[in-house]
Amino acid sequence: MTATNHYSPARRKFDCLAFKQQAQAQIYEDTKMMSPQELIEYFHQASHWGAVGDWWKTVAH
Repeated sequence: MTATNHYSPARRKFDCLAFKQQAQAQIYEDTKMMSPQELIEYFHQASHWGAVGDWWKTVAH
């Protein structure tokens, strides 16, 4: 008997690695000319955006 691979590329609808690489490339483009202080502010602000920011607000208080 052979095991079924439920995570085969043929069945995958979301490519996590491609998504991660695209996000990292965008962050790089957004921040490549920033000073260290600007980077700190960028990531501080980014922690308030989107689903992660929404989640953090529920657990932080």
